[in-house]
Amino acid sequence: MPFAAIQALTKLTGRLDAVRHVSAKLLKNDPDGAADELVTVLQEVSKTFLGFETLLVSFLSLRFTPSTRDQDEAELVKLEGPQVQQMVGEFRAHCSKIGVLYRSSLQAWFEAASISSEERLALDRLFMELEDSDPNVIIPAVNEFAHWLETEVEATSELVNNGRFKDAGERVLAARREVAPLRHTMGRIVGEFRDLEIQFTA
Repeated sequence: MPFAAIQALTKLTGRLDAVRHVSAKLLKNDPDGAADELVTVLQEVSKTFLGFETLLVSFLSLRFTPSTRDQDEAELVKLEGPQVQQMVGEFRAHCSKIGVLYRSSLQAWFEAASISSEERLALDRLFMELEDSDPNVIIPAVNEFAHWLETEVEATSELVNNGRFKDAGERVLAARREVAPLRHTMGRIVGEFRDLEIQFTA
């Protein structure tokens, strides 16, 4: 399955949209401002997808036409080497922080809310999985993305170094088609998170 680790990450984080179904009940009783902590969690989780998209746009925008060749080569150089792994790591969600927020305020908020036991259990399970997801979900997804991008950048650089600029542009276009479904999924999740952020800060 292409991008299996990243798909696992989208599946896990996509479950946060379940908060939407109980949002009205949660907001009815929030004396300690736990909604702000929930917004922080949503922002932390979004960091990974936003980081992926930032790097993808840098690579997928390359065309190597005569008018853009110099600029594109300079951008390609930035994407070469081990700094890709480092740049992606900077955007990784801090799941330990999510765990602290859950245990310090969100868990008590869920327990006090007028939601069903099934809804409360689903939220508890989700946040505990998020807390433990760093080594099992986040890191594999980051590594998978970094490996894919490094492979594409290396192959494109080889074409550019051999003066095969048309082939380099076509390689980038093929990569763009390959990741289009994944970008759509990540964009949808980030958009849903943004809607939730607005809902809980309104």
